[in-house]
Amino acid sequence: AYSLVEYSGLTRKEFIQAMNDKAKAWDLGRTVFVEPSGLDEYNVSTAYDLGKMARKALKYDEILSATTTQEYYFVTKNTAVPHTLRNSNRLLTKQSTFEVTGGKTGFIYESYYNLITRVDENGHRVIGVILGNQSSEDRFWELYDAFEWTFLNWTWK
Repeated sequence: AYSLVEYSGLTRKEFIQAMNDKAKAWDLGRTVFVEPSGLDEYNVSTAYDLGKMARKALKYDEILSATTTQEYYFVTKNTAVPHTLRNSNRLLTKQSTFEVTGGKTGFIYESYYNLITRVDENGHRVIGVILGNQSSEDRFWELYDAFEWTFLNWTWK
């Protein structure tokens, strides 16, 4: 996130204002950013706003790709140091009838373990949001169970 600020050419303050302007434009009425990483306790949002944000953000191919790539390997140019980044969303590797088509894990002490994930099944798309889970592992399986219930019980129109 801090690299994005630098790359944007905006000051940190201008970048944060642009984030808040985008939240307002997307009608995220209970979302306020105070810094760009999302790791500050004073960044606030709701499950509803985060779901709306995911719906908008996952329309961008770069974000979609970044949130569904299981593993990414690269070498730092100036030091030739190799790096492997692994996606921490365990729903990407769980065997199921639905396909994970985007998502983001998160943790801060103030809200514990969080997860936003979008799945598709039989032409239907659902975004789920788990906030404040006490366990990293449980957030995945609770959201998975919610998706299973949704696809078994929802009547699609």
